[in-house]
Amino acid sequence: MAEAYREIANTYHQEGNSEKSIENFELGIKIIGSNSAPFMLGKLYTDMSGAYWFLRRPQDGVACLEKSIEFFDQTEHALNSVIAYNNLGIHLLQVGEWTKAEEMIRRALDIALKEDHVHVAGIYDSLGELNILRGNLAEAEKFLDMAVEFAQRRKHQWYTVQSMRSLARCYLAQGQLNKAVDKAQETIRFSGEIGDKHYANMAGLVLAESFVKQHKPDEAEEALQVIEETDPSSDFFVLGNIQRIRGLSAIESGGDDELAVHHFSRGLTIFEAAQDIFHTALMHLLLGQHLDADHAPRAKKHLTTAADIFKKLGATALLDDAGVEMKHLVSRSVNGDKTSAVRRTNSVVSQLLTVRLAEATASRELLFRELVAVLKQESNAKKIVIAQFNDQKRLYPFITHGFSPQESNELVTKLHDAQDQGR
Repeated sequence: MAEAYREIANTYHQEGNSEKSIENFELGIKIIGSNSAPFMLGKLYTDMSGAYWFLRRPQDGVACLEKSIEFFDQTEHALNSVIAYNNLGIHLLQVGEWTKAEEMIRRALDIALKEDHVHVAGIYDSLGELNILRGNLAEAEKFLDMAVEFAQRRKHQWYTVQSMRSLARCYLAQGQLNKAVDKAQETIRFSGEIGDKHYANMAGLVLAESFVKQHKPDEAEEALQVIEETDPSSDFFVLGNIQRIRGLSAIESGGDDELAVHHFSRGLTIFEAAQDIFHTALMHLLLGQHLDADHAPRAKKHLTTAADIFKKLGATALLDDAGVEMKHLVSRSVNGDKTSAVRRTNSVVSQLLTVRLAEATASRELLFRELVAVLKQESNAKKIVIAQFNDQKRLYPFITHGFSPQESNELVTKLHDAQDQGR
């Protein structure tokens, strides 16, 4: 029965319904209970980590994979550790532990190559992803070409479409826009043939951004709308990048920095909620680059945060970009440069803030994170706590800003006690 739930879960996962997938994985685990079934439990936890990756819940994914590896170590099925180690690597990529991520991915590759396992294609794709993030684009292209070739030779459709999408992203990063468009469109067509939604949407992001850089804003917006029609409300990677690309389009098509900042702010909240360290830093960089002179202190904070993260990650090119922008910001401040574009009226700015909150309804957590971000931005509030009741009907901190975990817990406890005493 546990195997049946695993198959149902994987079907939901491949159809793009990761939340339903996790429900069925958990049912399979529950059925096994305290029985000794390390091999099946290892498979369930490994596969469930993949669903968590698409939901951008890396800490849950890491927890699953640590359990998975522990169970596989109790068996003689070392080959199953391949997927566990690789998935652990891609979760660590998301939370910014790139060195440890590479160690896990290469450990998976060593085992997979010895066994000539089909998952070699997925591991090459992970190494390609890592090198794209590091800016080693020639190395990334080499791994992704190998991934596509291996997946096609083994007739594995899912790994093929995964690697094709990554290759399109690599072409985009290299500035080979025509090749990026062609590969993204090919990926979307193939995704449709095999019933995949995840990589169709991710390739759609590459397509839209390529159109922006080709000065085709209408085509870019059409590509984004196609993605939104699939209702990717649980995929924070897609939601965050839609905002990032719309911001880039606002700058490219009309130099509208204020609208761009609106979209970048939305993207920042989404990527923070997803614990996506790299894209969080990227949004900080974009905000620092495009906030006007009247918001120089905010721009400086964003650039400082971006630089700190890029330094930790070892993303040297982007670290240099943040440093250059900081020098420009300081120079403008010293020279008293207050030049800025014509700003929108207060009513229009209020409408944009309302839109930010309306667009954040993909999840309850995202909505409250956006509310905190807006309050912080518009009121300069240094400390904010949003609390909610737990199953025991006690208040606990749900979203916080400016408080340590201990401080927020103490404050909410005092509030709860005061309410109990009728004060």
